[in-house]
Amino acid sequence: MTTNSPTQRSAPVGALLFLVVACGFYVAMLVGAATPLGGGEAAMSDAFASLYLTFGLWIVLALMLVNGGLMGEMPRWSAILAVFLVPLSGVAAFVAIDMCSRHMQWAIIFPAALPLLIA
Repeated sequence: MTTNSPTQRSAPVGALLFLVVACGFYVAMLVGAATPLGGGEAAMSDAFASLYLTFGLWIVLALMLVNGGLMGEMPRWSAILAVFLVPLSGVAAFVAIDMCSRHMQWAIIFPAALPLLIA
């Protein structure tokens, strides 16, 4: 006797862990971009902190995409496209955060929207 029951899928624990880590980086990146820089060495340390936070966030986002590609059913064309667009969106976030540091506060829209689109 055979039963035609659907297979049980496990919970996406890895993706959820990546999402929690990404949210931490995301909030820290936005707070760093929204606060004005100090002068001299303080500006340099804020710039390095912003660089590391943004780089860490995009590494986690890339790992989320790899996890989704390996565990899910990602079409091949979207995986190839992600290989090019994720690094480019990271560069766009770096540029937008630099614009925020130069008192163009409207540029925070880009680093705020890009990680959400990728995740």
